[in-house]
Amino acid sequence: MPSSQPPHAPTGSALGTPLSPATPTGRAPVVSLKRAWATVAFLAFAAFIIVTGEAIPIGLLSHIAADLHRTVGDVGRVATVYALVVAGASVPLAHVTRRIPRRFLITGAMLVHAMGLVVTVTVPGFWGFLVGRTFTASSQGLFWAVVSATAAGLFPTAMRGKVVARLFIGPSVAGVIGLPSTTWLGQHAGWHAPFVVLACLGTVVGATLALLIPHYRPADGAAARGSHPNMRGFIVVLATTMIAVLGVTTSFTYVEPYLRDIAGFADSSLPLLFTVSGLAGIVASFVLALTLDRAPRLMVGVGVATVGTGWLGVGLFASSKPATAAFFCAVGLGMGLMVGSFANRILQVSPGATDIGVATHGGVYNLGTAIGTFLGASLVGGAGLRHLPVLTAAFVGLALVVWLLEPVIAGSARRRRATS
Repeated sequence: MPSSQPPHAPTGSALGTPLSPATPTGRAPVVSLKRAWATVAFLAFAAFIIVTGEAIPIGLLSHIAADLHRTVGDVGRVATVYALVVAGASVPLAHVTRRIPRRFLITGAMLVHAMGLVVTVTVPGFWGFLVGRTFTASSQGLFWAVVSATAAGLFPTAMRGKVVARLFIGPSVAGVIGLPSTTWLGQHAGWHAPFVVLACLGTVVGATLALLIPHYRPADGAAARGSHPNMRGFIVVLATTMIAVLGVTTSFTYVEPYLRDIAGFADSSLPLLFTVSGLAGIVASFVLALTLDRAPRLMVGVGVATVGTGWLGVGLFASSKPATAAFFCAVGLGMGLMVGSFANRILQVSPGATDIGVATHGGVYNLGTAIGTFLGASLVGGAGLRHLPVLTAAFVGLALVVWLLEPVIAGSARRRRATS
């Protein structure tokens, strides 16, 4: 008797057995549960490397500026250029590479990322630093355009939130291990050292992913299309992301001098402070794994509100080290909730292919980063560091208001479709 299942549908111990085929075409590869979760684990490791590579200058801003004979604001503006490159490259790169198998694409992105890290520290002077960061930024834009859909595409749609939450453990661990360890290493071995170490790790992880990620057409992944496409809902996610990230990066790019010069923390205590805040981000990833599939909208709101509260506390209670540390941990918790929830929501509401939707979201995210870092640099050179966290809290509060309007804006579109 012929099988009632479509060709190549998951069977036996393969993923997707209890549900419908992984994709509309049914051509996604049969992947064992063990290999699928191993792939997610190494994608999370790759995300850890990408986020740590972006964040290295945050903990070493003063050291890099002194060595390059530039001001803190000058080096901070490199983060603006970095974000603009990511914002400008994300959608075009996602479009041009949309037919390239993900195993090759992600491996290539990791190798380019490693090359950018090496260029950053081998080409001398400020302009070498800038060129290296530009290479790194271009690889980051491509990586984030495809990694969420690649991970989620190995699992049934009903597991999408759990998979995204586990993937984002990697960026959360970057706050616990990546930023503190690179800050410590840079303080003791020179700011060049963490870039070299991270380049080596990225090369090894990229090669491993070339073996782990199954070979299939990108359009066949289970997350190739949004599960609940909604153009207006998509636009609200973009707007909320833009405003929130703009606010956060206004302060976070300059958090090292703020914590040292305004809050009074010693240089040696900053790695520990980054570690504790990062641990809160890991807690957020586990919370998301339990809640994201059941309450995707709510968790976005909770994340944004927690981030805003954290930065407000950092700004208002800078005279108290324990209070500043506690609120900075709230920032870490909120960022873990917010970023993971945004990534999951985009996979739900993207009106077309999710790789283009995610790339668009990544571009908007980094445009917000570019504006925020530029605004922060302007204030650092003018009004000073002291006012940055309260300004951040105001922007994030505005983002929360926009998000609370999402049911009205997106719901009106659904009602019109239902009556047409």
